[in-house]
Amino acid sequence: MLSTKLDNGASPVPRQSANPMRIACFTIASGNYGAYVRVLLDSLRDTNPGFSRYLCLADVPQGDSSERADHFHVVRADQIGIPHFEDFAFRYDIMEFNTAVKPSMFKWLFANTDADAVIYLDPDIRCYGALSEVERLLADGASVVATPHVMSPLEDGRRPNDRHLLQAGVFNLGFLAVARCDESAKYLDWWARRMATECLNDIPNALFVDQKWCDLLPCHVERLAVLRHPGYNVAYWNLTERKVEPAEDGKPRCNGKPLAFFHFSGVNPAAPDILSKHQDRFDLADLPAVRELVRDYVRQVNEAGWQHNRKTPYAYGAFDDGTPIPEIVRKVYRRHHAPGEFGSLSPFAVGAAAICNAPASGLVAMPDLPISRVMQEIHRIRPDIQSLFNLDTREGRRSFLHWFEASAGREYGLPAAVVGGTMAAHSTQGAVPPDAAPMPASDRAARSTTRRYRRMLAIEQAGSRYRSWFPAPLRGWLKRHWVAYKAGLLRRF
Repeated sequence: MLSTKLDNGASPVPRQSANPMRIACFTIASGNYGAYVRVLLDSLRDTNPGFSRYLCLADVPQGDSSERADHFHVVRADQIGIPHFEDFAFRYDIMEFNTAVKPSMFKWLFANTDADAVIYLDPDIRCYGALSEVERLLADGASVVATPHVMSPLEDGRRPNDRHLLQAGVFNLGFLAVARCDESAKYLDWWARRMATECLNDIPNALFVDQKWCDLLPCHVERLAVLRHPGYNVAYWNLTERKVEPAEDGKPRCNGKPLAFFHFSGVNPAAPDILSKHQDRFDLADLPAVRELVRDYVRQVNEAGWQHNRKTPYAYGAFDDGTPIPEIVRKVYRRHHAPGEFGSLSPFAVGAAAICNAPASGLVAMPDLPISRVMQEIHRIRPDIQSLFNLDTREGRRSFLHWFEASAGREYGLPAAVVGGTMAAHSTQGAVPPDAAPMPASDRAARSTTRRYRRMLAIEQAGSRYRSWFPAPLRGWLKRHWVAYKAGLLRRF
């Protein structure tokens, strides 16, 4: 591992060249992040004019998406050689998809440009100075340059703390620099293979999109440089150890050194007085220099068209017929379908019912009480549902089906073709065993519980939209009582 020396004590071998290093820099975004992209790439042009600049568009062009291409190149994610692209785009939500394409875009730039090195920057970054420290480390022989989230413990009980960073990953992948060399090429190949199916926001199972995988960087890349300069990748997670100073000469500093770039992760242009929605450690009122950076950044993002861009629909967020793709449908798809399984048929074309309504596997056979794949997936990911409904008993399964009919459409955004189609199967699949009790659909108590549960879900959804109106202590009290009320209703099914 490099800092100024390799971890085995040997001096790094500088790259010999009579010419300046050729560097390409790219970001990745869908259409709704267009304003952030403009601010980033404008600032990169102003501070690092020698870099070539690229946007990997994790979307389908809509309207003016090719504007400003005079100062940066737009490359679509479906044009960078990702195998089984339709499957790839379908199995991930928008955040997972935007991060999953990263290693493939690195590979595409090395294959299609003469860049000696490629730098990635998140779209919610703004550059304030030259990335000279990155160039120096690359010139000194680093294969990869990465920035750690923090360089000292976070033990004050606030968010994020050491435990959160163990979950999110050692390095922040809002920045990564990669040199053209055999070592980095092997790493990018491995990383791209992992991203094909495992770029998941699944912290309970030790995965956090592309970032957590890069905890293995020190194992795979001998010539890894960990960039500890305080002016790089400054963000809410490291402000305990970095003091941003006012820009008296128009150039902000951090810990007395030039600020190269600030990462405005979690900044909401609609709430410019909040540092980040991901933290509770700092109040901008206590950080006047950071407050000025945030306010200026929000102004630039708004001027770049944030109000318009934020409403841009995500092309891979809906089936071909325009029906939104619920997250639970993507979960079912990932569990049951390998890349390329549909052949030439796109998963965006088959619809939710084809993915969700197939019979579940591994359960006790009850032909009159069939369980679909989507039902089984919901049961699998909900410990509260598991504790109430045992799918291996007739009573548990019958009660679960009542709950599913009452709640699945509203709670999971499932279309009628899934909720209605699976429930209709009770009367169409298989013969009813002689000892099977009829499904109590006409039972007055069951119907009453179903109506109450649906009303409860409607109130819950409305409450989630207006939760910020209530003070935190009241929200906590309401949540405790609401959870108890909801659990009581569930036990009635």
